[in-house]
Amino acid sequence: MVAIIGICIWIGVDSLSGSHTSSNPAQTQQPSVDFPKLESSMNGLIESGLIKKVDCPKYSVYVSFPLWVSINAEQKETMTKGSANYCGHLNSDNLPSIEILDWQSGAKLAKYDLGSGFRVETK
Repeated sequence: MVAIIGICIWIGVDSLSGSHTSSNPAQTQQPSVDFPKLESSMNGLIESGLIKKVDCPKYSVYVSFPLWVSINAEQKETMTKGSANYCGHLNSDNLPSIEILDWQSGAKLAKYDLGSGFRVETK
């Protein structure tokens, strides 16, 4: 199962995390997203069982805690950024922001937004 999740996360890493390019390093630019590829990656994560529910209007994604703890930090960050870009696109505001929550307890596991970046919540 972990191998499937890893494959889903790494398929289209560029589309999941967005591409931040600018000729001016001081300028913040919204990520450009290949939405069909991103949607396919998100569907793969749902089918694998890692993502249990996507609630874009609330900028929340619920995950299986046992599968969440089985993936490494880089995979968590990629999935979180991808979820933020996915919901930002579906919400038509293109503002990548998301909270990752445990499906069973509702506990906050991670968060991503452009201002603060990626962070894992600690208990």
